[in-house]
Amino acid sequence: MPSTPESILFARNLFLPEDLGGNRYPYETIRRLGTRGHRVTVATPRLHDHFPRLDGVTYRLYSIWRPHPAVSHLTNLAGAIRAARGVGPHDVAIAGSYDAALALGWAGVVPRTPLVFLYHSEFYSEWVHARGVVRRAMRRYMAAVERRVFASSARIVAVSQFSATQICSRLPTAANRVRVIPTGVETDFFQPPTDRSAARAAIGLATDEPVVLGVGRLAGVKQFDRLVTAFAVACARGLRARLVIAGDGPERRNLEHLVATYGVQERVQLAGYCDPARLRALMQAADLQVCTSAFENLSLAILEGMACGAPVLGTPGGGTPELVGQIDPGLVLADDATHTLAEALPGWLADRRRLAELGERARQITVERYDWERVVDGLEAVCSQVAHR
Repeated sequence: MPSTPESILFARNLFLPEDLGGNRYPYETIRRLGTRGHRVTVATPRLHDHFPRLDGVTYRLYSIWRPHPAVSHLTNLAGAIRAARGVGPHDVAIAGSYDAALALGWAGVVPRTPLVFLYHSEFYSEWVHARGVVRRAMRRYMAAVERRVFASSARIVAVSQFSATQICSRLPTAANRVRVIPTGVETDFFQPPTDRSAARAAIGLATDEPVVLGVGRLAGVKQFDRLVTAFAVACARGLRARLVIAGDGPERRNLEHLVATYGVQERVQLAGYCDPARLRALMQAADLQVCTSAFENLSLAILEGMACGAPVLGTPGGGTPELVGQIDPGLVLADDATHTLAEALPGWLADRRRLAELGERARQITVERYDWERVVDGLEAVCSQVAHR
């Protein structure tokens, strides 16, 4: 019979509550597990000067050096091994990174303690930008690490069905140990506005034109250049709308150049990094959020937009269709080509009442399936299935 684990060892880089994106997962889960009565020990690098005091949670901090991804990987492994050897027995261990999972094995915690591995993405780093022999060697090493971690895990938690497929493609024998538990969103914070027009006016956006929103780090994989180009093409064909892109990153200068080249400075705003309150305000102002990423396992930015009552138009890659297809299958683009998006935008923005109805559905889906409490329910159930008591 499953037994509720009294003590849980959670090994992963712990970020702070104000962090956005997938970095919130460790904080949100350990906080709720501690509140529910589990004794949680967190083994984490000392990435910050302070860590939040949480009920039922204790920390084992270790140093890490981060001048280069390879050095970060090795020092994280060494520090996590030392931290893991210093903790007492636990009913179950949770690892939120490949470094942490390897360390738990090499420290002797696993297989003595059953391991639940949280799979957020493939083992990818800046190493793969190396060329030739180094690149091939790194890819072989990363593939070996993935197989080792999957093989040593009593359960593997995937955030989407797409992620589950990725896991099984790397180690088919792991299929019966994979459980799909999506990441969560704080639905008490990300909420629809009382009045969307008032929300736009409050942050200086025009109230008489629809607002399109893109959210994410300004990196190549996000393909914001295609969003800017598609929006400019649609405007040239008569679309009257505003585009706001929230985020910062290495592609910002290229995007600024595109905006200037197309002459749409009056219609496109690169808002830069946005803190949670500012991001929420933009999501509450948007009629339509757009995800142009070539790949997302399960985008928290999409979930946050849905929680704010914004329907999301998304590319067909990765786990994005699993999210936006629940709102309306038509919100899944046929492909990620610029011309496809340019043709889709005017049709969706022409019916703002329909967008508002889809936004209400998006909010309902998020509350029922993706609230953090539902996520921790699932994680708690998985831990209970394998816990040693």
